[in-house]
Amino acid sequence: MLLVASDGLLTRVGSITSGRQRYMPWRPATGGEPTLGALIRGVFEPAALLDYLRSCVIFEEDERGNVAKKVAGYHQFRAVRHTCAKVLASLKPPAGINTTSEAGKGGVVWHTQGSGKSLTMLMLAGALIRESAMANPTIVMVTDRNDLDDQLFGTFAGGRALLRQDPVQAESRAHLQELLDRASGGVIFTTIHKFTEEHGIISERANVVVMADEAHRSQYGFTEGGARWMREALPNATFVGFTGTPLDRGARSASSRLLALAESRTAAPPSTINPAAIPGSARKRSARPSPLGPAAKAGLGPAAPGAPQSGAWRTVHGPGGRDFRA
Repeated sequence: MLLVASDGLLTRVGSITSGRQRYMPWRPATGGEPTLGALIRGVFEPAALLDYLRSCVIFEEDERGNVAKKVAGYHQFRAVRHTCAKVLASLKPPAGINTTSEAGKGGVVWHTQGSGKSLTMLMLAGALIRESAMANPTIVMVTDRNDLDDQLFGTFAGGRALLRQDPVQAESRAHLQELLDRASGGVIFTTIHKFTEEHGIISERANVVVMADEAHRSQYGFTEGGARWMREALPNATFVGFTGTPLDRGARSASSRLLALAESRTAAPPSTINPAAIPGSARKRSARPSPLGPAAKAGLGPAAPGAPQSGAWRTVHGPGGRDFRA
């Protein structure tokens, strides 16, 4: 299942096929050192461990037939659990009961480069597919470039066992509509441009979850553009945005609306998670305005009443001794 290396203070987690560099620290949600206690509290609580084993373990086979077992890092595990809970709480009728202005807003997940965003998306898709409340949902993966569509599709195809079905790429808007003309099921890949070729409703189902990759680029056109046409085409779907663009002090108003990847210091519920950072190549960044403003303002994520009252950003500790602000 999981392999843990620890001296009681510093603790790393990997799988049976992980190389030495792939054993990653498991840090507590409130920040601090990756102790054995933090791992036990964060993973080995029974409900958490079951969630981890069901949704956050992937087997991939390469061209040579070698199988690699990949397991989630702490940031990926928390992102999957929190986003899944937020999606369930945001479902529109008849799939859910949310009729407020927050219905259909599944949040935004922020990753830094090299921290496993594609695998997080795969794990989230697998978790949503397994949710009985979703009644076998259709997952629509949206990118803004053909090469990104192919790259992400390759990741999902390699992890098809987690999805329990083969993903499919939509070749045209008509093909996309054909793929969505079903009562349930399916993992469909498309580019956002297919929503601009024509306008009108493609599917009115409510158990459809749209994951938009690179949301900072594609989710701006809410007045006139792809993002608007996508929501008009799928009026009852729930939308989740993924981005690798950093959030800094200048984007405070936007970041207060993001679904983040770790619990806040106040242990807020999933719908009020504060922004937090991701391990990997994360580093401190200079303050500058973030292009996420319009996307967040347009409602990809919920407001966060649990945000720090002082308005100050806090330092979060990442793997390898790297610090970053959140």
